[in-house]
Amino acid sequence: MNMKQVARAACVAASSLLVLAAAALPAQASTGTGWRIFARFSAHGAQISLNGVAAISAQDAWAAGTSLKGSTSSAFVVRWNGKSWRQVKLPGSVKTALDTAKTQSVGIRATGSADVWLYSAHGYARWTGHSWRTGTFPAAVRNQPAGLLVFSSRDAWLVGTNDASSTATAFAEQYNGHGWQAMPPPPVTYFQVAASSAKSICVVNGGVGEASDTTTVLACWHGSSWQDVTLPASLDQQDATIGSILVSSPDSVWLGGEVNASGDGLAAHWLNGTWHVTTLPAVTTLGQDVLSLLVPDGHGGMWARGYAPFTPAYRIWHYTGGHWAGPTMPNIGGSINSLLDIAAVPGTSSAWAVGLRNNDGIVVLHGRRPA
Repeated sequence: MNMKQVARAACVAASSLLVLAAAALPAQASTGTGWRIFARFSAHGAQISLNGVAAISAQDAWAAGTSLKGSTSSAFVVRWNGKSWRQVKLPGSVKTALDTAKTQSVGIRATGSADVWLYSAHGYARWTGHSWRTGTFPAAVRNQPAGLLVFSSRDAWLVGTNDASSTATAFAEQYNGHGWQAMPPPPVTYFQVAASSAKSICVVNGGVGEASDTTTVLACWHGSSWQDVTLPASLDQQDATIGSILVSSPDSVWLGGEVNASGDGLAAHWLNGTWHVTTLPAVTTLGQDVLSLLVPDGHGGMWARGYAPFTPAYRIWHYTGGHWAGPTMPNIGGSINSLLDIAAVPGTSSAWAVGLRNNDGIVVLHGRRPA
């Protein structure tokens, strides 16, 4: 088993833990400014995992995940109202659309308070500000590995890999407010996807578990076709594991990952046709630092989450003012813990993160309490 396969096994193990998570009442706190648990959701006999967060304003944010009790899985959603995080009661139609009993994973996207999407591998539910509207994904790609990109209530993309047969194929579907239409698929499979608009969508492979002879490809859609972006040798599959992607604009794409030889973190920025690659030293006592999540901080920088396979030691880097700061080790404790998503709070310097601590779903805050 090579390093990538080992890392893949660790990610699969971590993902299985995420599925084992579920519901309850929060304990809310507001002291301090570093990363710390703000709200915790737990329930006797159940496990909760919050794996996605969307911050719309200082007074409005959503987080979504799953609740598992015995063999019964269901969507678990909480919302910030400017004062506290509270569980959102979901109607039966939403639970049916998400079909979490089978998919056991729920994500979230939002473009505003009247356009909040919950989604699973089966279907989606959209909060319009007054009611829920539901739908399922096209049958040909339902229950396949995919990422949902939402640009408005009338423009969303589902992009992923169909591995239902012996030959994996990529797919792309676009939603126009009424239905889904097949679009030209990306030129690679088993990729990560990110976008800044419907005309600036990028995919990259080269992640954990890829075969050692795989060619790492970064391809971007600019409205008519997928075009490859030439990568430097330091990002080749032999030298680097790609763990994350962030698209800031058509001319600005970030890749995060790991330097295979050293285990150090890797941040690569494609800006106006030129690559700038930075190595971030791993924490000595933890060995590896795979940058597996990149999100904007709302002030021209970004938050980057790093982790070491086989450990619950997640850490956060901050790119600000053109320089990297960190890493910071979030104070979330627990024998099993994960930080699964981060979202900057618009109009503030704060950020929400969500994840899992032992059997509880957690909301983690950095900075001052949004209000």
